[in-house]
This record gives sequence, C-alpha cells and structure tokens, in this order.
Amino acid sequence: MRRVSPLIALALAACGGDDGTSTAPRGGGAAPVAAGAGGTWPADAPAHAPPYPGARITGATRAVSNGVIGSRLGFETDDSPTAVVAFYKARAERAGLPEVATLTNDTTALYSAGAASGPRINVEASAAGGTTMVALTFSGRPA
Repeated sequence: MRRVSPLIALALAACGGDDGTSTAPRGGGAAPVAAGAGGTWPADAPAHAPPYPGARITGATRAVSNGVIGSRLGFETDDSPTAVVAFYKARAERAGLPEVATLTNDTTALYSAGAASGPRINVEASAAGGTTMVALTFSGRPA
C-alpha cells in the first residue's frame, strides 16, 4: 500500500483547480487532494484526530489513498501548547498508537505517535503573544 504524505499533499494543493481540488500523481494512479484557506475539520477524520475544542482553523489539506486519509491542519487556540499535546496524546493512547516522541520547552510542545505501517499523528504547537499555533498532521482510516 502506498500513502500520500500530507506534506506532499499540502504542496500539491497549491496547484489545484478552481474547485479547490487537484490530483497528486503517484505510482499506479492518482490521489485526490483538497485544500482550503481556513477550511473545516475532515468529517471522516480518524478517532485519534478529533477536532480540537475551540480551534480556529487557519488551513486544511486532505489526501486519500487506498482508503487511508492523510491530513494536515493548521489552527490557533488560546490553550497552551502542552494542553494541545495532552489532548491528542490521550486520543492516540486510546487508539493504541505507540508514542514516538514528546518534546516540550517554555513555548513549544511536539508529539508524535504511530507505527510505520499504521495510523499516525504529529502535533507541533507553539505559543506566541497569547495564542498557540498548531500544525497537526495525521493519517488513518476514517472514524
């Protein structure tokens, strides 16, 4: 099974058509890609990547390949970076995703979980001026 990296999808989405979609080429076929300025949380996001309460979405990109969803979302919140990471860490643990790394300092928190051939989640949260900016990347089967 081949997956489309959410980062590749993000880059390719910039080349999309008028309807906000484009096609990302891959070996043996193509994967649809959608992007939005602001955008909405994918309704079919995996259980380990639910919408963050009160999130203000700043950007959204989504790709689907062989029934696996890959998304990269940008959002802002008034919560701390550690609160955002704790929220997604709890969901990843509930979903049985193995932790890869957790890093924190005064203004930033990073978290990564998942196996090489299964669902994944990466959270990057940084605080500046009372707002936390979050980059959330995840993949998995629809919830």
